Amino acid sequence: MTARHRQPEDDVLQLVLARVRLRAGRRSAWLRKLWAEEAPGGGMEIAHAEIDTHLEDRDAPAAEAAWLARADEAADLGRELSRVEKRLDRDRRSRLAQLEKTFGLDTLDSDVLHACLALALDPSLGRVYGYLQDHAGRTYVTEALTGRLFGHGRASRIRGDSPLVRWALVERVPGPPGELDALTIDPYVHRWLQGEEVLDDALLGVAVIQPEREPLPGWPLDEAEHAVNRAQATAAACA
Repeated sequence: MTARHRQPEDDVLQLVLARVRLRAGRRSAWLRKLWAEEAPGGGMEIAHAEIDTHLEDRDAPAAEAAWLARADEAADLGRELSRVEKRLDRDRRSRLAQLEKTFGLDTLDSDVLHACLALALDPSLGRVYGYLQDHAGRTYVTEALTGRLFGHGRASRIRGDSPLVRWALVERVPGPPGELDALTIDPYVHRWLQGEEVLDDALLGVAVIQPEREPLPGWPLDEAEHAVNRAQATAAACA
């Protein structure tokens, strides 16, 4: 393995954090509106008003999207979110952009990766994730969380053939009975996206990172390239 010249990744990672925080802010604004409309529960563990909210589907994705489109309290967050996401869309050089392109991540894959990466970068977001899921113990990424956070409906169902799964970029950790599975970013991927040159734990003891060296003087690279091209052209003409 050859170590490559490391590029600063802080700007892109800060954009990912900003994106997740802004989307969490919009989601929390919508939830607070719903919760404010519920009558006090009178100390009950599960209040009647909370059950009515679920049974009447007041937290439907379409209802949330319609409210976000017209609510003044969500407008500033929406404008800032649009600015951040446009900057991320223009990124072509960061390690994150390279990873998304190399592994062919689609929009849903990237959204799940961003949610997991943001939590790894800032563990305090675990409290936010628990709040958004209305569950103090659910301080981790779930398909239900990413679905609502990024507008994919009630859940972001990761395909079985998703690159996140096939290449183990994100790990699914089964939850206890009755609980949702947790999604976590692979520790090596997390560190590599931060610009670190480290070995995956699976390669420890069998591989080392080789230092980058200056090329030897006088290598006839141009001549070798021309020779290969001529050989390929000759082979094609004889085929």
